[in-house]
Amino acid sequence: MKDRDSFLLYHSFYEPVKEMTLEEKGMLFDAIYEYQISGVIPELTPALKVAFLYMKSQFERDSKKYERVCNRNRENGLKGGRKRNNPEEPKKPSGLFGNPKEPKKADTDTDTDTDTDKEESIKKKNRRFSPPSLLEIQNYFSELSIKRGLKINTTHEAEKYEAFYTSKGWFVGKNKMVDWKAAVRNWIKNVKPTNGHSFETLTQEKSLM
Repeated sequence: MKDRDSFLLYHSFYEPVKEMTLEEKGMLFDAIYEYQISGVIPELTPALKVAFLYMKSQFERDSKKYERVCNRNRENGLKGGRKRNNPEEPKKPSGLFGNPKEPKKADTDTDTDTDTDKEESIKKKNRRFSPPSLLEIQNYFSELSIKRGLKINTTHEAEKYEAFYTSKGWFVGKNKMVDWKAAVRNWIKNVKPTNGHSFETLTQEKSLM
């Protein structure tokens, strides 16, 4: 115990001493320190001796545990020393003659990038066009007619538009529709408004003015 700078006091130690007087607790405390420093068990009254022996058994368990840790650390230190001084231990090659297996890491990165590109490509291909609702179509027809100053029956044209492309499976020619709003803009160019001028006609007239 002389080679240790400290020792542990446990919460469980309070149970056998809590009914003692302050003087008895002080005597017990001095006895604990004397034992920890010199290893000598001092003379105590029977009541104090019972409490001291209870604590002493725990101190002994702690000492054995401490010795085991020290021995294990000592053995590990010796093993570590042998490894560091072992001339037969192979050294990792350096410079131009590096480990030929290490470049595989770069190959793995390339493979990962390729796989990622393939996944992104598949995601784009699988990204499906979602047909708009009739309300969305009507709103966009109304928006365009107001912007272009056209007097058309937007509700009627929206219903015709939806029915037409629904019957075609929302295909534009041989290709699946991508931008339904662009199709609306093309559609509205050919609609004859109630004021007698289509959008294309109005555009041509403005260009001639």
